[in-house]
Amino acid sequence: MEPRRSLLARLLEAAVIIALSGFLIKLGIGFLADVWVGLVIIAAAICLGVAGYRIYKFWRDTRPYREMYTGALIPLRVSQTSTAFPRPHSLDYLPLFQKGLDKR
Repeated sequence: MEPRRSLLARLLEAAVIIALSGFLIKLGIGFLADVWVGLVIIAAAICLGVAGYRIYKFWRDTRPYREMYTGALIPLRVSQTSTAFPRPHSLDYLPLFQKGLDKR
């Protein structure tokens, strides 16, 4: 346990900490004022990249449905022909009792 310090020592320490904090905050604000344009450009590029990826992912995941409704023949990848992603006209959408697999 630390020995008790005088009130003057504690006040001086608090004043130094407050002054140092103010200086560092001022320094940080000055730095951000210098580089804010670059940060905004980087943030915009990241937002555009995320939006583009989400649009691509939506387009990729709805391709079989677009084929069915538009009649377009777009080749499917192997991952889209698996049972994890059945086509709307597939028997995988029928309940089990309609397939004859119901054991009740």
